[in-house]
Amino acid sequence: MKYSYIMILFLILSIPTVFSTVLETTYILEVQSASLNPTKVYANDTFTIKVDLKNKASYYDATNVNLRVELPEVMEGVKTEAHADAITPGQTVSLVLEIKAKENAIPSDYTLPIYVTYNRAESELTEKYSVTATISRLIKLDNQDIKLSDNSPHIGDTLTISSKVKNVGNGEARTVSVTLKKSDSSDFGNFIVLSDTKIQLGNISPGKTTEVSFKIMPGKKITPGTYTFQLDSNCTDCPELETEKISFEVLGKPNLIISGIDFSVEGKQEKKILQGDAFSVSVQLDNIGEEKAKAVEVLLESDPEIVGIKKAYVGNIDNDDSGTAIFDLIANDIAKEGEHNIKMTVKYKDELGQEKSFEDNYSIYLNKKPEPSIVVPLVLVIIILVLAYFTIKMVFRQLALRKME
Repeated sequence: MKYSYIMILFLILSIPTVFSTVLETTYILEVQSASLNPTKVYANDTFTIKVDLKNKASYYDATNVNLRVELPEVMEGVKTEAHADAITPGQTVSLVLEIKAKENAIPSDYTLPIYVTYNRAESELTEKYSVTATISRLIKLDNQDIKLSDNSPHIGDTLTISSKVKNVGNGEARTVSVTLKKSDSSDFGNFIVLSDTKIQLGNISPGKTTEVSFKIMPGKKITPGTYTFQLDSNCTDCPELETEKISFEVLGKPNLIISGIDFSVEGKQEKKILQGDAFSVSVQLDNIGEEKAKAVEVLLESDPEIVGIKKAYVGNIDNDDSGTAIFDLIANDIAKEGEHNIKMTVKYKDELGQEKSFEDNYSIYLNKKPEPSIVVPLVLVIIILVLAYFTIKMVFRQLALRKME
């Protein structure tokens, strides 16, 4: 009987130790849920893992809570740990981790170990869970580095549009093709196509790039202005077209011609220039180009025997419009009889503000001034002599009559 009491006393004294041991090995936190955002992850994507931790204990706080994830080689951490100071009994706390899938990540299911470390009373406990992250297969093309051989082509110039097509997905892009289109039309309008409008590039592996180029020409009937084209890249498994647009300005050119030259002689109806005559020369200019000719002026060069202001400012001449330069000139009295050449230089600024010029020649014929006529002066002298004769005769007759008286 004595030994029975001793055994009972021993058991009573051992209860705190056993209870303490149970407490030290009892976990009080549990993962209620773990979710990924976005739920569908592709290579090069950044995603988050939200972990909801609940304290299922009745009396003990979980303190100094730390959440940590281990990542496979195909992922890198943006935020691989999260912390909470304490989680009270019955409380649920959400901790968030942030991860990025590398560009070369192979599509697959990846198990991510998650460790929860915390203190309960005097004990430090660690629990291990796992989350499955699926990297999905992505077929995606990207039109990169689109270039123009000329950002402002002129009408009639050949324009090359080039681009690099890159597979930015994690799966092979099969039967890749690139199509050139005019964005606002189903056809190319007044553009002349000098190459295929759809080019097959074959297969492109993940991360690889292939170059493509197209050639077009703005036709003569095109209206100068801004035009937009687009490149559509597609493949067998691509979920959608990859479209990239590019705009450029088509420029025309002013095209001045001398459409007519005329002259008139001051005070005469007859178109005959004599030595000493003042005359006017008019030069008509037509702009048969597509753009305005700016700051138009005409300059004349001739021999010194023809004098006058030999520069005329016309101003701007719109396309399909005309302008006239007028020169008032004088032929010297001693100017050489015969043909005289006049060199005309037309200067203007084109659509880019650059100075342009062209030359032409025009000939005028100077006729000799007639010699002064002696007939009229001779007649006048005779008349004067006759008048003088009769006057003198009358005077002498009057004198004779007075003497007779």
